[in-house]
Amino acid sequence: GPDPGKALLDVSCSNCHDLDIVAARTGTQAEWQEVVDRMNARGAGVAEKDVPALVSYLAKTYPVKK
Repeated sequence: GPDPGKALLDVSCSNCHDLDIVAARTGTQAEWQEVVDRMNARGAGVAEKDVPALVSYLAKTYPVKK
């Protein structure tokens, strides 16, 4: 089935900005964690229990370009 992180991305992140902005950046797991924490601080509203799934989806889908 679909990755639960993708649903979180679609719901929580697309409220405030186009997902193109997400696709335009890349990061390590730690860098994406920082981004998610920052966006949550701004009110993205990703539940604490859902953060790991979202972060791992982002890190897997938009990894650092080699």
